[in-house]
Amino acid sequence: MTPELADETRKTLGEDGNKFAAYALNIRTYVGDKWLKGAGYYPAPRLRLFLRDRFRYEEACIHPRAFLEGETGPLLKNDVLHYPWKDFSELIRKMNRETTLEAEKWIEDGRKVTLAKTLRKAFHRFLKYYFQRGGWREGHMGFIMCAFHSLYQFLTYIKYWEATERKDGAGRR
Repeated sequence: MTPELADETRKTLGEDGNKFAAYALNIRTYVGDKWLKGAGYYPAPRLRLFLRDRFRYEEACIHPRAFLEGETGPLLKNDVLHYPWKDFSELIRKMNRETTLEAEKWIEDGRKVTLAKTLRKAFHRFLKYYFQRGGWREGHMGFIMCAFHSLYQFLTYIKYWEATERKDGAGRR
């Protein structure tokens, strides 16, 4: 949290008290020291400041949905600085863990996922983040991040396929 966001938060909460159940903040995401502005990374408002008794997440290992009871206040002007990956190697390691959890979630939910559906969704995801959400403005970095969005779907499918379709013939040649 920047000093500016801390000041804005104190001021806003002092003025509003418990009038609102939550506030959204823009997340400024970095890979190393590179700020990601395109590909849907910025602005990316998320509910991150909330009253504990009015906000809950569903129980899920990955990508839980949030549920809020009450009104959301205005978007705060200052950003949260988010450094999820120090480099691309760390991003890849995290994607490997998350795609495993996502595949397990698909299986637990009983989803029927096909290669054709996955390829369509992966291609759509790349196009959406690259063109619609401005990944092209980021040059190589934007292309790489949009490719990662697409690759996430495909890697999850591979792990899903391996755990479901291939399990009976695993290890045979």
